[in-house]
Amino acid sequence: MEMTLEEINRHIRIVSGGLKAFMRSERRALLRSALFDVPRRSSLGWECLYRTAYPLLVELTSVIAPEEIGRRMKRLCARPNFLTLSILICCYFCGRQQHILDLGVKPGEPFPEDDLEQIGFVVEFWQRVCRAYREANGLLPNEQEATMRILPSEAIASLRGYLVEVDPPTLQRLRRMAATLELYAFILHGEQRDGLFAHGPYDAGD
Repeated sequence: MEMTLEEINRHIRIVSGGLKAFMRSERRALLRSALFDVPRRSSLGWECLYRTAYPLLVELTSVIAPEEIGRRMKRLCARPNFLTLSILICCYFCGRQQHILDLGVKPGEPFPEDDLEQIGFVVEFWQRVCRAYREANGLLPNEQEATMRILPSEAIASLRGYLVEVDPPTLQRLRRMAATLELYAFILHGEQRDGLFAHGPYDAGD
C-alpha cells in the first residue's frame, strides 16, 4: 500500500519533532570528541543511508515482511533493536535534509530529488516494523512518556523468577558494573551509541 503525501508529511513531522527534542535536550550542537569527528561522521552516515535505504529495504522485504521483522526483534540482548530503527529513519531524513540545504531549497519550494514512492516505501517499512515491535501505541518513545516497552507479557512473566532483592552495597556494585560495560561499549563503537540500547520500564507485578 503506497503512502499518500499527507501521510508522508505527517511522519516527517513526527520524526523531526522527536529528533529535534532529543538533540536539544542533549545539546548536540556542543558535542565534541577528542577521538572521533562525530558530527562529520554522522553526516557521512546520513548520506550513505539516504542513498541506499530504498533499494536495501526493497530487497529485504522481498524475503520477509516488516511485521515479521518487528516480531523477531522482541527479545532480550539482541540486534536489530529500536536504536537500529531510529538510525534508519533519522539518517534517511537527515540525509535528505542535507541535500535540501545544499541545493538551497527554500521552505515551500519543491525538492527535485524527492521520489514519493521511494520515500513512502521507507517510511511505511519503518512504521510497520515499529508497530509490530513496540508493546504500546505510537512510533517513538516520546509519544508514550519516554517509555520503550518491547517485551510481551509472557516474556516479563518468565523474568520474574530471576528478580531478587539486593542490599545497597550490592546495588552500588551492580550499577558500577553496568556503567563500566556501557562506557566500554560506547568507546568500542567510536563514541556512538549504536551498541547501547535500553528498554522498559516493565511492571513486575509487585
